[in-house]
Amino acid sequence: MEKLPVQSDVLNSEIENLTELRGHRELRILETGCIRCADEPHRIGDGWSTLTFATYVKENGGRAVSVDLDTSSAAMVLGREKLTGYASLVQAESLAYLDSLVAADKQFDLILLDSASDPEHILRKWERAVQMVTSPGVILIDDVQHDAETCGTKGSLVIERLARNGVGFRGLKRWSGHAWIGMMAIDF
Repeated sequence: MEKLPVQSDVLNSEIENLTELRGHRELRILETGCIRCADEPHRIGDGWSTLTFATYVKENGGRAVSVDLDTSSAAMVLGREKLTGYASLVQAESLAYLDSLVAADKQFDLILLDSASDPEHILRKWERAVQMVTSPGVILIDDVQHDAETCGTKGSLVIERLARNGVGFRGLKRWSGHAWIGMMAIDF
């Protein structure tokens, strides 16, 4: 039976594509939203992108930053997996934190927007992310409905903005354990 791609599979594929384009393995990674539940059964549905990014940094160098209102579950999982220190956990409101990164002229190669299921909030985060992403680089948004088979609403306003400006994106899919979840990738 074919293995269905979960979030870590999709993220690792995007990382591999990006490292080929950039010509080196070290990446600067930023994510909004981190592990919300430390229990193992939540690994597939919740995504656990923080674990994927910390593992990547441990093996390849670079830097991963994860911002969320509550980073306690992420800290617990990273500690349990012996990855503490490979992802900086920032407990803060993500939009305000992104504003501080923009003001400090910080740059990232891969940015994942995966917090707050509010399309307006994600649009505002995307506007900040565009100011920080390098070229070549990629912004990913999780929980996006871009076809009839996927569910999610986070990126709906980003999709509308991209369409108005004639900018394309790549639709991705991941298995959550019970349904297909849409993701989108905007290449820079």
